[in-house]
This record gives sequence, structure tokens and C-alpha cells, in this order.
Amino acid sequence: MDSKCLHIMTSPVCNNHCLFCNDGFRDNPDPSAYAPENIKGIIRSYRGRLSRLNFTSGEPTLNPELPAFIKTARDNGFTKIGVTTNGRMLSYPGYPLDLLKSGANEIIISIHGPEPGVHDALTRSKGSFEQTAGGIANLSRLKRSYKFNFLAAVTLNRQNLPYLEDLIEFLMPAGPDEIIVNVMQPLQGRKKKISKRLLPRYSDVAKVAGAYFHKRKDFFIGKQNRLRKKWFCIIDLPLCTATMLKDTIGYGETRIIENASGHDSGAPGKTGEGRPGSNTRIFADNRELKIKGKNCRACIFDDRCNGIYKQYIEFYGWDEFQPVLSGAF
Repeated sequence: MDSKCLHIMTSPVCNNHCLFCNDGFRDNPDPSAYAPENIKGIIRSYRGRLSRLNFTSGEPTLNPELPAFIKTARDNGFTKIGVTTNGRMLSYPGYPLDLLKSGANEIIISIHGPEPGVHDALTRSKGSFEQTAGGIANLSRLKRSYKFNFLAAVTLNRQNLPYLEDLIEFLMPAGPDEIIVNVMQPLQGRKKKISKRLLPRYSDVAKVAGAYFHKRKDFFIGKQNRLRKKWFCIIDLPLCTATMLKDTIGYGETRIIENASGHDSGAPGKTGEGRPGSNTRIFADNRELKIKGKNCRACIFDDRCNGIYKQYIEFYGWDEFQPVLSGAF
């Protein structure tokens, strides 16, 4: 299985304004970078080099050429073609079907609360929950007739952490193949104040998530439950703070991010081979933003852990992080 995924920045706009967004597209929007031939050119340049592709950044469904981009990806040999979306456009029944017929086979919908009061407060977009929930319902219906992966992604922060159980229980009847819980990544620069307000303590996340997963062991990830094809993955929760969740903690994938504007989102990563009109960045679990403490080498999870965000340590210190020794759990 290819662990690397090509992410193509597809839209310079988004109809949500999420408090925790770390996507830099609004800082330097360049509409010309999203011209159809620029994006199709990037897709063609990776023919035979990668098998996985995801359309992302801004809100990709707001680019009217998205179905055409998906067809181009399919025609150029990509076998897993995904769209990461807030799901609002998917509330129009014909639209998600159009994406699937064009060749998309993985849809990731971001949702951040089990009801409008929680979700809309975080997206700062009134009515966004209603449309996202409608998109989820449409995907659930389409799963009966079409073969594709439906994933739900949550960005966990201090505002929605108390609602984690309610949110997962809301999602389960829709039949997602996977629920990805992303613990909020610290924000940089002028958004640092938002980080201080929203960034949850990892020990609080472990307490809430651990209690829920203990109660719902039937959906807990593990060898015996993978056959259900319904499972959870928690991203960026340090293992030393949540040993009870060790089988469900992950660190994401290696993302190769392309856009033609010369601007990328996230941390400054390793520069790849440049091509005229493109900007390549490679991100492996945001390691550039993380550090390890002096005791981390003694932890049995050291080889699996990529460290703690530097800004998290700046806010909360090292007290939560103690090495897990052999036989300690």
C-alpha cells in the first residue's frame, strides 16, 4: 500500500471560517494558480509516480472544475482518488453522485459538533451544520449502491471535546468506514491567540476519549474489529498520555502538497523537485514543528512517537509527559 498521498490545493476560497483552520490559502490567494490547466498539469506530472491523490485546500467543491480534475486523475492512473470537504455542497443530491461517477472513491467530510450550536460556532458559518449533515446523509444513501470509502473527520479542541461522544454517536448510523479524530494542531503566527484558547490538554483528550472507547469496545480498533470496517483513529495524541488508546492512535500520512501559487499550508516541509508553475512540499507528520523531551528515549513508544508540538510545550509544559516503561500497562 502506498503510504504517500499527493494533495492538490484545489480552491482559493472556503464557505466556512473555522477557528482552528491551519490552511494558509486565505493568506495568499492566487486565483490563477487554480486554473484548470495548472491543476491538470500537476496531476499528469505524477502519472506513474503515485497511486493516491486527494483534492483539498480551501473548499475543493467550490471549484466548478472538480469533477473534471477527478476524471483527469482517473485517466492518469490514480487508483485512490479522494476529496476532503466540509460537505456542504454534498447536501445537493446530484453533486456527490457526480463526484463518484467522475472517479472519486474516497470522500472525507469534516464535522466538528453533533448539533448546530457546537459545529456552527467553530465554523463561524450559520447553517453549516445543516448542510454538512445533509451531505453525510446523502453519502450514507449512496453507500447502498456505490463502492467508495466514506470517512468523517473531526478536529478536536476545547470547545467540542465535551461533545465527542455525542458526535460519534451522531455519525455512527450514517455508516462511515472510518472516523478520524484529529487533535487540534497549534496555530502559528497571528493565530497563536486562538491556539491558546482552543488547544486542549492531551490528558483531557485521553480522559474523554478513553472513557468513551471503553464503553464502546465493539467499535474499538483492533484485529478482531477491523472486519467491521468501522473504526476510529486518533491523530496527534501522544501515546504516553493515552496508553489505553494505543491501538487507535496514529500520526497521519506523508503528504506531498502541490499548488501552483508558490504558497503552501502547514509547516515548512522538505522541498521536492520543482517544476515550472508548481510548488512542492513534503510533510511527514509535521515533525518539523515537534520536539522530544530528555526522557523520551526511555519510553517504549519512542519509535512510534514523533514528539510534541513546540507550541504545546510553550503553553502547557512537560508535566503531562512521562516515559512509559516496559510492563507499565
